[in-house]
Amino acid sequence: MPHPILSHVIGTSMLIMLSIIVVASITMIVLLVQANNLKTRLQEVAEHIASTITDVVTIMNSSSINKYIVKEITLPKDLEEKGFIVRIGKDSSGRYVEAYMPTAPWINVKTPLNWALENIKIYEKDDEEKLEIGINSYVVYATNKLRSGYAKPVVWCIKTQKGIEIGLGLEKLQ
Repeated sequence: MPHPILSHVIGTSMLIMLSIIVVASITMIVLLVQANNLKTRLQEVAEHIASTITDVVTIMNSSSINKYIVKEITLPKDLEEKGFIVRIGKDSSGRYVEAYMPTAPWINVKTPLNWALENIKIYEKDDEEKLEIGINSYVVYATNKLRSGYAKPVVWCIKTQKGIEIGLGLEKLQ
């Protein structure tokens, strides 16, 4: 006849292992749901910015040269208390707006910029650079990356004889 203490030890250890497995499974499910929610919210942000960029490029394409547009955009301060970055990129499939979490790079989305124009240059420097396209005493600081929490993020576009240049930036009062 087996000893009752040994049966209790085996049963208790099995219950503890089962509890750990259940808690780990629930934690993984919660993390997956949170990641999917963040991706959905990031997709909305990227689509909003892509739509704004497309609108600005369309307007600028039909205007005369030596013109500029600065359009303020709305970015959430954070997503579920996590910061994010938005940037314009280019790869073999074309130009796109990418939004991602720097603390969780696997949470990222890309939205294509759909236009058939060839003479569009994307501002590609990551550092802020002062652009002298002031409007009503405002100056735009151009960058290729917008971080959540910026006070006045903008999409800017300049049309010259060389073509159209588009980028992201920050609007600051002089």
